[in-house]
Amino acid sequence: MKIQIRILLLMLLGIGLSFLIYTGITLLTHDAIQESTAQLVNDFSKTTATELWQSSENQGKDTLLRLAASQAHQADDLIVDVVNDVKVLSKSMTRISKHPEYYNERTIADPLKDKILSGQAYILYSNEEIAQDKALRHEIGIASTIQDEMVNIALTYKPHRVSVYAASEHGYFLTVDIMPDDGPSDEMDGTHIFEARERTWYLAAKKADKLVFSDVYTDYVTGKPCITCGAPYYDDNGFAGVLGFGMYLDVWHDVLMDPTVNPYPCFVLTDKGEVVVSSHETGDLTVSTGNDIRKALSGTMAKAATEMVDKKSGVRYVEVNGIPYYLAFAPMKTIGWSLGILTPIDVVHNQADGIREMFLNMLKDFQTNVDASYHHFNLILAAALLVVLVLLLILSHVLAKKFVRPIHKLTTGVQEIAKGNLEKKIDVHTGDEIELLANSFNTMTHELQEYIANLTKITADKERIATELNVASQIQFSMLPNDFTLGGGRFDMFASMVPAKTVGGDFYDFYMLDENHLAFVIADVSGKGIPAALFMAAAKNCLKLCLLSMENPDELEKAVIKANERLCENNDQTFFVTVFLGVLDLSSGLLRFVNAGHNPPLLRQQQDGNVFKPLRMKRNFAFAVMEDWQYASDEVQLTKGDVIFLYTDGVTEAENKERRMYSMDKMADFLNSEAVGKARSMQELLGCVWADLGKFVGDAEQSDDITMLAITYGDAKKN
Repeated sequence: MKIQIRILLLMLLGIGLSFLIYTGITLLTHDAIQESTAQLVNDFSKTTATELWQSSENQGKDTLLRLAASQAHQADDLIVDVVNDVKVLSKSMTRISKHPEYYNERTIADPLKDKILSGQAYILYSNEEIAQDKALRHEIGIASTIQDEMVNIALTYKPHRVSVYAASEHGYFLTVDIMPDDGPSDEMDGTHIFEARERTWYLAAKKADKLVFSDVYTDYVTGKPCITCGAPYYDDNGFAGVLGFGMYLDVWHDVLMDPTVNPYPCFVLTDKGEVVVSSHETGDLTVSTGNDIRKALSGTMAKAATEMVDKKSGVRYVEVNGIPYYLAFAPMKTIGWSLGILTPIDVVHNQADGIREMFLNMLKDFQTNVDASYHHFNLILAAALLVVLVLLLILSHVLAKKFVRPIHKLTTGVQEIAKGNLEKKIDVHTGDEIELLANSFNTMTHELQEYIANLTKITADKERIATELNVASQIQFSMLPNDFTLGGGRFDMFASMVPAKTVGGDFYDFYMLDENHLAFVIADVSGKGIPAALFMAAAKNCLKLCLLSMENPDELEKAVIKANERLCENNDQTFFVTVFLGVLDLSSGLLRFVNAGHNPPLLRQQQDGNVFKPLRMKRNFAFAVMEDWQYASDEVQLTKGDVIFLYTDGVTEAENKERRMYSMDKMADFLNSEAVGKARSMQELLGCVWADLGKFVGDAEQSDDITMLAITYGDAKKN
């Protein structure tokens, strides 16, 4: 029996009673449902609108904080460049002062005799007696060889007004000025007398005996606020003078006040609470050196200034000159200052108000549509009931056909959608559940199209991230040395590193300090992934720089202490790194080493049974934990054929599926096994350990970076 006939019979038997019952129930419950729906919409609108407003406000604050952090980082980049340039010039001046025999005397301009141009080096003296002192002529001539390097560095900062200078403890002062318009220098017009040794920046660098920034001071020529980055340089007798870089603080003005990047007022606050750069020309936040706004102001702005001086970041409500703002601030890490951006509170609130108003209008439209639907439904129901009562028999057949037709239409549309045609729209207008079902299918196809598009985008993003991580991994591995043949056959060495993630925090390094001294390092940075990899790169380069700066291996402790101090600087993320660092004298076999919280290496000495045993050593803290820790070194005498094996805790703490660790005892037992004893090279030795470790771990997931390094004093293939 066809569905049309079945429907006709059902309609003949029950349509009258069904319509009567349904109409009665609908009429009785209509008002209650409408009132309940209106109350539900009203309650929902109040709570959700408030939550949307708060969420929009928080998003606006987050955007402001990201803008402040970006601007602070951009301003800090300039300071980083200055610091690096001062370090380079300080080293160059020290090299010239300690080895004058390698340089020829140079002449340098004197403002008393020459017209000084922008970008031209010239000399000043503390007094006329020094200017006439013939005993200093040779020293000044040798020191003047630094002028080309000073000029080249100073010119990179055009068009900003800066000065690069070297102030000698003997009373002469070499300087280069960069003028914004490339005009003549107006610093010392008609005189060559200038006492640099009494300047605050000179005294600060001399007292600190390291690179420092001066307090903000007012330039005596232009009256503008300035700072100086100064670093001491040395000769054979010790302190010889200060290499300085002076810059006007308005160098940041063009960078920070660009309306295309930051349309809102901003200012820079020093670590003493002084406003030194500001877009405000009047009011509370104008430039005023020597004025601590934490004390000069009160209320919300004073509290926010305190947080800025404490090098914090955040967004706070403040009032400036009686106007409410949101203050977003972030630290300039290198110099210890802070940058703040003031955004009128209405900018954030207007956006939140707009979103809330749009949501309330949507709910209002929804309520209107619901009421209209109820009203429309009642009219249709009443008309249908009247028609049914009058023309029940005549229209039963027509109604049956009309009811079946949209079902056929819906079935045909669903079948086409099932075949993959998501563009298909089912056009059914019956005013009942069939229309709702058709609309649901239309909505479903639309959502499927959006889902497929979003899935395609997400997949592309994941592939891009995976590609970037793969590049980061390649870059990290390229930083690790892989030439194990250096040393002319006087030792055999091999090392390997496998990160737990795409990039890791373990690293090893080795290089020749000179033709007879090999330096090697193994280290483990706290944490994993990209943050640990970045700190690993910094630690590796810092250690190498400090070791290569040693004049002889006896200065190992000083170099290690210096490296620790540098790693402690600006370590806001509280990373630390365990390090074992050794310097092997290839001519005598004496190994000097420092262990900074790292796993003790295993040493195999022929004179001690030719078995691997833990190397005895003094205890030290890991790097980047305590800035003033005095690291102690040890030494051990090696003979031809002795082997030292270094590793990170990723080896001994590797777990199998039963959660049992490989352990140091198991590793030591295997190193003393016959299989390792047959190894003819350090590469074969590490291959044996990797094979035994892989056999122990099995299919268990690697949980930590694994790094190993082995060295044989003398050719391993001959021992």
